[in-house]
Amino acid sequence: MSRKPDHVADAELQLALEYLVLDAGLVEGEDLLAAAGRLFGWSGSRTGAARLAAMLDDLVSAGRLIAHRNGLIAAPETDLLDLPDPATLPRRDEAGRTMRIEVNL
Repeated sequence: MSRKPDHVADAELQLALEYLVLDAGLVEGEDLLAAAGRLFGWSGSRTGAARLAAMLDDLVSAGRLIAHRNGLIAAPETDLLDLPDPATLPRRDEAGRTMRIEVNL
């Protein structure tokens, strides 16, 4: 049984959107809204879609999500500006077999 859009708290919608982005890593806005709509059982609800879209805009405005040129990413909790842009990293097929990753613990 799904709840109506006006029966779900804003905080719950925000968490759902943020966790879906965290799970995906990088996701386009329309795909995120569709996934959240399915999560709440609102796949055909215009009211639900409008509410999720407004909530998504609020999360980007608040800096909780970052609108990247390829989609949305979760905002880091700390300053991680020295990390590379994930969209510029080599893809598996481009990396080849010669790539080695060392992990120092």
